[in-house]
Amino acid sequence: MAPCKTEGIVLKAHDFSESSRIVTVYTRGCGKCTVMAKGARRPTSVLRGHLEPLTHVVIVFYKKDGREIHTLSQSDTVDSFRELHIDFERFAYSSAVCELVDRFIPPEGENRGLFDLVMEILRAMESSPHEDLMAVLWSFELRLLGLLGFQPELGACVCCKGEVEGRPLGFSLSKGGVLCWTCAETDEEAHRFSLESLHFLRYLQRVRAEKVAIYRRSGTSDSEIDNLLQAFLKYHTDDFRAIRSLQVLNAVQAKLSPSERKS
Repeated sequence: MAPCKTEGIVLKAHDFSESSRIVTVYTRGCGKCTVMAKGARRPTSVLRGHLEPLTHVVIVFYKKDGREIHTLSQSDTVDSFRELHIDFERFAYSSAVCELVDRFIPPEGENRGLFDLVMEILRAMESSPHEDLMAVLWSFELRLLGLLGFQPELGACVCCKGEVEGRPLGFSLSKGGVLCWTCAETDEEAHRFSLESLHFLRYLQRVRAEKVAIYRRSGTSDSEIDNLLQAFLKYHTDDFRAIRSLQVLNAVQAKLSPSERKS
């Protein structure tokens, strides 16, 4: 067993036995890996505090061929993403990113582009205004789909190849892209959405996450865009579930008064 040293983002962690933890990390060099951190729960452990979700780390682990869980020997924090941990809303949206990576990405298999994308999105989550956090998540979802080979076609109509400007539009999950008004009228399963929402989705697809807040939206519907992307993600996985961290966020916000939500 040769030691592997690589940087990664901690996606999730849970306790195992009285002293150890099992940690899932998306790494730059080895893809998604699950490691056993023996003794990490002990107060004197050098691993303690370096294995929390949403932490950028450098880890050393011993990879065992044919095994799903490898043995961690070292972990050092590069960036703790402090703003994500002290702000509940930022933490929820960033955790949603980790959930999606964990669900969609199989174990191992290097994808440096995805690692760089996750880092870019988490940094944008730290700095973006609260009202843009959902849009940053949409940006991640769109670009994740592209990296997985399912990039939605947002240019010409996927049926007739015609222009899609002007009237309300449709989106075909099975064909993987936008429909002009005429083709959408003949597709009973098409998701309807506005031209304004299409323009925003095109913008999200081509810019870096830190530029999401620059776009001044008018006429777009958050629920319209969110429902479309969730449906498209669901279409491309056998077992798509609601994002747990956002369910918790929505449940907490539902209990707050309007003034409390803004504070």
